[in-house]
Amino acid sequence: MKHRYIWIDIAKSICIILVAIGHYYPETHPLWYEEARNIIYTFHMPLFMFASGFVYIATKRDIKYQSFLWKKIKRLMVPYWVVSIMIITIKLFTQGRAYIENPVTPFSYIKILYLPEAGYFLWFIWALWWMFVIIPFFKTATQRLGLFLLAVFLPLLSSYMPNEFCIKEFSKMLQYFVAGILVYDYKQHFIHLKDVPLFIAFSLFCLIETIPYLGLGRAPSLFIAFIGIAFVLKFSYTIEKRVNTSKWGIMVMTTSAASYTIYLLHTIFEGFMKALIIKLPCLSDSSNDFMFSTGALIVIITGCVIPVLLYKYLLSRYYITKILFGLK
Repeated sequence: MKHRYIWIDIAKSICIILVAIGHYYPETHPLWYEEARNIIYTFHMPLFMFASGFVYIATKRDIKYQSFLWKKIKRLMVPYWVVSIMIITIKLFTQGRAYIENPVTPFSYIKILYLPEAGYFLWFIWALWWMFVIIPFFKTATQRLGLFLLAVFLPLLSSYMPNEFCIKEFSKMLQYFVAGILVYDYKQHFIHLKDVPLFIAFSLFCLIETIPYLGLGRAPSLFIAFIGIAFVLKFSYTIEKRVNTSKWGIMVMTTSAASYTIYLLHTIFEGFMKALIIKLPCLSDSSNDFMFSTGALIVIITGCVIPVLLYKYLLSRYYITKILFGLK
C-alpha cells in the first residue's frame, strides 16, 4: 500500500480555498483585497500543479499507456465536458436576468471541445491532461530532471503557443508539475528542508512578495512561485500531526478528497451567491472593509462547502455521478 502524505492533503486543501478566494473578484473591491489576490495568484496554481505531480509519482502504477490515458479521460475530460455543459446551460438561462461574468452563446457548446469556454478557470484541466499525456514517456528520474530543465525555458515560448486546447497554459505550468515529481524522485535531497523553521519560510515568503513595493522590481515569477510553494508545504508539514489528531483532521481530509469537485463546481455556487450579493449593495461596499469581507466570506464559503457536501453525500455515492464527475 502506498504511503499517504498528509501534508500534501493539507496543501491541497489550502490551495483549493485560495482558488475559491481568487475567483471572487467583484468589479468594486478594496485595494487590500486586490493586493491579497495578486499575492495568491503568484503561487496558488503552481502549487496545485506541484501537488498533482507529486501525487502522480507517489501513487504511480505500472499500467499500459492506453489504460493510463483512458483513466485520465474519465478523471479529467469527462467531468470537464459535463461541468462545461452545465455552466453554459445555466448561463444561457440566466444571463439577461442576473449578473453573469463572461456571457456565452449556443456556439459555446462547440467551443468547449478546444477551449475552456464555460469558464477560463477550466484551463487547468486541459493543461493537466497534456502533462499526463507526455509524462509516461519519461520513465526515469534522470529523464524527468531533463524534462524539468526543458520546462523551465518553455514559458519563454508561450507567446508563440496557441490558445486552443490550452497549450499556452500547459507550457507555463509544466515546470511546476515536474518539480512535484522531482521532489519525490530526489526526496533524500529535500528531506532536510523540512527542518527549516516555519518563521524563516514565512519571512522569506513575505520578503519576496514585498520586493515590488520597495521599488526594487519583481523577482522572476518562477522564483516567487517556488517560494510560495515551499512556504505552504512547510506550513502544511508543520501542522500535519496537529491536524491529523484533531477534529479538524476529518475536515481537512474531506476537503482534500473533494478538491477536484470543488474546483469543478465552486464557480457555479459562487456565481449564484454573487448574484444575491449584488442585490445587497452593503455586502459589496468596497468602502466598508467589514461589510465587504462579510460578503466575500459568504461567497467563498458557499463555493467551497456546497461542493464538499455534494461530493460526500451525493457524487461519491452513485455509479453515474462517479462517472460524470471523475470519481471512479
